[in-house]
Amino acid sequence: MHLREGTLEDIPYVADIGCEALWDDEIVQYLAPNRADYPRSHRDNYLYRTKKRFFAGDRLIVAVTEDEDEARTGKETIAGFAFWSDTKGTSKPQPLPTSILGNRFEQFVLRIEGTYRWYFNIDRSYNKLRFAKFWQVLSENPFFEDITHHWELEVLAVHPAYQRQGLGSTLLSWGMVQASRHQLPVVVAATHNGKHLYRKHGFKECGRIDLPDSAFSWTAMVRYPGQARPPDMDPSPWLSSVLCHTSFRCVDC
Repeated sequence: MHLREGTLEDIPYVADIGCEALWDDEIVQYLAPNRADYPRSHRDNYLYRTKKRFFAGDRLIVAVTEDEDEARTGKETIAGFAFWSDTKGTSKPQPLPTSILGNRFEQFVLRIEGTYRWYFNIDRSYNKLRFAKFWQVLSENPFFEDITHHWELEVLAVHPAYQRQGLGSTLLSWGMVQASRHQLPVVVAATHNGKHLYRKHGFKECGRIDLPDSAFSWTAMVRYPGQARPPDMDPSPWLSSVLCHTSFRCVDC
């Protein structure tokens, strides 16, 4: 297993993993209550949002398996991914498959697609009223406005076949290492399912948003530079066996 920068060719596989791994996530249950009736629509929506993140410049990091035949066939299997953003610009730009002009054109096309999908109700798996309420609540209650410069974990997902093997910790630690090099905090808006992982890595709760007429809530969590790993947590085996063998060196191994 190793990490590398994601590419445009990875996007469909990333969308498949995100759709499957986050199928029962609380926010997905709230926003897409009809996903079981419209699974194709749900997957297409995730593909659209994944492309938006990619062309917006978020850093896509993928974890790929080292299959026995990979050296011979060149075939990889993506096991998980994370999207990271950096408000201070300390991150190098995401390598894009097109020129700057081409990238702007892709963003323009995606905006048109988004408008079309919304007004013609293409995403049948989603509840539009809940979606609008969700973004209204977030806009009225910004999570990290007091933490001006930071790295943010936008989304992290691991394919069900590779879960509980430390891969989530590896993808999380990649961003923590990048932030620590510039003495910046790391932030994440966590659902209930993800809070345990972030707490293990030293994240602290700093806010919460409850959606009206719903049991769903989002928790703002932050890890400031210099925070030590909790003493009861052993270093993830992926950090020594994976990160240190990639171009992304783990300084905390």
